Amino acid sequence: MKLRHWLDMWRAGDLTLFGRVLIIKSLGLSQIIHSVSNIEVPDSIAGAMRKKLFTFKWKNKKDRIKRTTLYQNLEKGGLRMTDVDLMFRSLRLA
Repeated sequence: MKLRHWLDMWRAGDLTLFGRVLIIKSLGLSQIIHSVSNIEVPDSIAGAMRKKLFTFKWKNKKDRIKRTTLYQNLEKGGLRMTDVDLMFRSLRLA
């Protein structure tokens, strides 16, 4: 609920791709990390969260860049977006 509120609030702004990735990483994922580190997250919730983040990223439009490319470093043409599935797995291992 809180994630959706933050993303809806920032969706009205005219942000660049880098700006939207920054909002996702700083506001979106930071709220969830503490909760996720203590529990097992079902795949359905991870998928719903991934969908919300990419819907915000592309302003409710179709993806223009492959998601695997977005996860890469800037030197390789990516935007250093956080892979939600990888983040959940790493928090589970920690």
